[in-house]
Amino acid sequence: MATQQQTPKQAKKSRKTVRDALPKRGYEFKVGRSVFASGNDATDFKAALRKVAPNLDRNKVDEILADLMKKAMELKKPRAGDHLVAFEEARKQTPWAAELKEGIISELLLWLVSARALHIKFTRFRPNTVDPRTEGPLAKAIDAFTGERPAAEPEDHYKEVDELNPKLIDNMMMRMRKGLGADWDAYSDYNPSDEEMADAGEEKGKEQKKNLGDALEGLGFN
Repeated sequence: MATQQQTPKQAKKSRKTVRDALPKRGYEFKVGRSVFASGNDATDFKAALRKVAPNLDRNKVDEILADLMKKAMELKKPRAGDHLVAFEEARKQTPWAAELKEGIISELLLWLVSARALHIKFTRFRPNTVDPRTEGPLAKAIDAFTGERPAAEPEDHYKEVDELNPKLIDNMMMRMRKGLGADWDAYSDYNPSDEEMADAGEEKGKEQKKNLGDALEGLGFN
């Protein structure tokens, strides 16, 4: 009897990871980081999610997780610093997630909140590359929960740094994507090129370097 062959589309579906199913617009996910520390937790979460999103369609998952975050918002206590309580209470009141062990939903939501926070932070450094009108419901639900939202335009002092040395902002953003934090000592490596020195003169080159150092003082990359 001939065996039924798996189509490429079916094969792709079976290999879809949790991260593949999550929304992308308006988030900065850490490089090389998995959503869950435990592979078993990822498997359990994906199995639970398939109850309401069998194909793990990204738009559907966006809506489902937005509802979960909205529920957490309803349960959040005023000025409560620990969001885990609200996340776990939201899980208990969400049928598809209720049977998941404690910690799985909290780990997921904290990961998403962190990715959203990094995107928002980057909009203070550089113009937003994502039109907020195209962001999904989960991003908006996270913003309502945290009270943060993308900046309309970069802050003036970061604009100044970017004009003086764009590579520095690039390096700092990449470090943050890797979870390394900022290293403002990098600015000391900036040296005007020979052409710049010839055009502007040695004194202006020194002044430009000094201005860069002054602009960096007090900047709070974390």
